[in-house]
Order: sequence, then C-alpha cells, then structure tokens
Amino acid sequence: MASNEVKSLWNTLKDLIIEEVDGVKFQQKKAYARFYLLQNNENICTIEAQRSKINLFYSTKKAKLKIPTDDFVKDYAGKGHLGLGDYGSEIRTAGDIKKAIPIVRKVYDAKMHT
Repeated sequence: MASNEVKSLWNTLKDLIIEEVDGVKFQQKKAYARFYLLQNNENICTIEAQRSKINLFYSTKKAKLKIPTDDFVKDYAGKGHLGLGDYGSEIRTAGDIKKAIPIVRKVYDAKMHT
C-alpha cells in the first residue's frame, strides 16, 4: 500500500498533468493509471504507485521520440514493467514532478504532430 506522502504526490501529479496538458484525460486501471489524448485515445504516460514512489512511464518508443536519459529519466526498453513506453522516471518529491511535466509535454507534442 502506498504511503500518505505517495498518495499526495499522486494527486499532485494527476492534477498538474490534467491542468498543464490540453486535451488529456485520466483513467484509473487496476494496477496503474493512464493519461491519454481525448482525440485519438493514444497514451501520453502511465503511472504506478508503490510504497515510497510513483513510477511514471512516458508512452513513447525510442524509434519515435528520443528522450535523453540521465539520473532522472531511465531507459526501460526491454525491461518488464506495468506502464507503457521505453522511458520512465521515479517520482519521490514535488521537485520530481516539476522535472517530469516538460517531458510529458514533449511526448504530448510529438503525438499531436504525427
């Protein structure tokens, strides 16, 4: 079960993505949640709560969009995970959310212009 801190981060992340990214809808699934485009039902990102963090996966493949990897953005290509996409980040603080939003927007922009 996720801690109260993770629940608070989840709500903040959810609200910020809906507020900052136009035309995106939130849908809770059994083991994770997704944000998707209203116009074509295409995923933008998925989130999965764990005890001490949120796993955020950017719903894109390396071949379609290059996202630089670093200490915050990891390459998950070929690794099993519940979310969709080749890139992901661990959200542990409000600062992590601020770092993630521009990447979510980048995925959104790429999907809107393809």
